[in-house]
Amino acid sequence: MAFPADFYQYIPYSIILILIGLLIYFLKNPEKVEYWSVLFKKLFAWVSKESEKSYIAQDLETEISTFVRDFENTIPDIALPRVKIEWIESIERNKFLSQDQVIIRLHDRHNMVDNRVYATLAYVSEGIAANGRPYVPDNYNKAINYYLTRKILAVNSRMTEIQHLENTYVAPEFEKDETIKRKYELFGKFDDRGYLNSIVIREIGIAGSELQPKPPEQVHFQRFERFIDFLTALINKGKHQLVDLDFSEWPYQLHFVLVAEGKKLQKSGITPYVAAIDYQLGNPDTKRIYIIGWGRNTWAIKELRNLFKAHSKVLTHSISQIEIKFDEGKKTDCQILFLQKK
Repeated sequence: MAFPADFYQYIPYSIILILIGLLIYFLKNPEKVEYWSVLFKKLFAWVSKESEKSYIAQDLETEISTFVRDFENTIPDIALPRVKIEWIESIERNKFLSQDQVIIRLHDRHNMVDNRVYATLAYVSEGIAANGRPYVPDNYNKAINYYLTRKILAVNSRMTEIQHLENTYVAPEFEKDETIKRKYELFGKFDDRGYLNSIVIREIGIAGSELQPKPPEQVHFQRFERFIDFLTALINKGKHQLVDLDFSEWPYQLHFVLVAEGKKLQKSGITPYVAAIDYQLGNPDTKRIYIIGWGRNTWAIKELRNLFKAHSKVLTHSISQIEIKFDEGKKTDCQILFLQKK
């Protein structure tokens, strides 16, 4: 087959266009770069011990980084620290938060199941709302760590690792302290309704910012427990059941607005919610406001955000967009508008 005389002169331009297209694609999808980089290193992991360690480290970092990216995409006003895996000669593994990175040091490159569980659990315990964790009771902290670790492993379909987590870490703790199991199950329910990351984790971080550098006291633990009890009543709220929408114990000074069902919303519009939010912005006992809508009501959340994002008393605002699940298994879209007062 004969090509036109000028065919070959266009080949360099075609290659350049392809490379530019790939560059744009990878800039828009950084996770693809990580995926291919891990795959490339996996192909050459057999070459040397150092090559294998490099592959393992990036594989673990990529899985955790995917969780971080998804978390930040869902809750855009919260920035989580990055993760870095290092290898040490010492047999004792360790982890610590250094500025904006969680450093996780591993020793044995052969036990990948335990390494993955340890690294994920280490990141969650050191990197998620770390500044506020000292003011949270120990059983709640452990429940958060185990629940989020399992969730990250499940997203990546790590069934063997989940079994190892449950047998090696979770089951012994549940046996020693049954309250950890109850909190773990409660946080699962919070997560189903979108409250765990968007509200609980955010509030732990904010509380830490306000309480640091005070040493933790019993009163801080008690306030957090009452805050969780308040949220529990909120998610257990039945249809037409009245519950308290204010929690005003510093540093958790919050007001909640629950957008009504579709028919009521269509009849009254967003005017009642505008009035309620305006009132709370002027209420000195309220520092933060959460406006929650789901299903066909999410349009109202967007309208309310547009109305209040430039309000003179609003310091920051964001919308968390998540899929939630009710007790009967029904799933629907949910939006949580967060307003931080000045």
